[in-house]
Amino acid sequence: MEQKLDLIINELQVLNKRVSTVEERMATKQDLKAVEERMATKQDLKAVEERMATKQDLKNVEERMATKQDLKAVEERMATKQDLKAVEERMATKQDLKNVEERMATKQDLKAVEERMATKQDLKAVEERMATKQDLKAVEERMATKQDLKNVEVRINSVEDKLSAKINHVEQKLDRLSEKVDDHHIESINADNILLNEIRTQESGLYSSKMSILAQK
Repeated sequence: MEQKLDLIINELQVLNKRVSTVEERMATKQDLKAVEERMATKQDLKAVEERMATKQDLKNVEERMATKQDLKAVEERMATKQDLKAVEERMATKQDLKNVEERMATKQDLKAVEERMATKQDLKAVEERMATKQDLKAVEERMATKQDLKNVEVRINSVEDKLSAKINHVEQKLDRLSEKVDDHHIESINADNILLNEIRTQESGLYSSKMSILAQK
């Protein structure tokens, strides 16, 4: 009987140990609660799902994003550093601009030139004082031409020839008169008076001829 009791006690002890071992391995409500607190719920999963991108979102983004092909096309259109360097070599620098500025006229230079230059008002005043083509034409109509001078010269030569002939004629008369005086030996006062009157008449005619020629000139 004692042996049976010992055997039962031993069995109970072994069973107790097994139960303790199983109990140690099994999770308690506290452990389950702790795990539950650490684990994600369906609500948490839904919230995360709402925040996470879907395949459709990824596809939409992909359609908006540039591809390598797009980047290559843009790169072909965009200027490179070499292009920029070439443009820079062709473009004017600040020094070039400064050099040009030094050579170019400033507003002050333009103002100084403007002060020295004649204005439209000055030109109009000069124009009013200057003779026009009409004025020149009017003067030209009043002035003698070369042909007019030539005609006058011809007339003067003709008058001189006539005057010379008249002078020669008068001299001849005077010579004949002197011969007559010498031949007749005029002694009376009346004869002298006649001679003087004749000489005066001839001199008066000669003077009139000269005055007429001068008036024609």
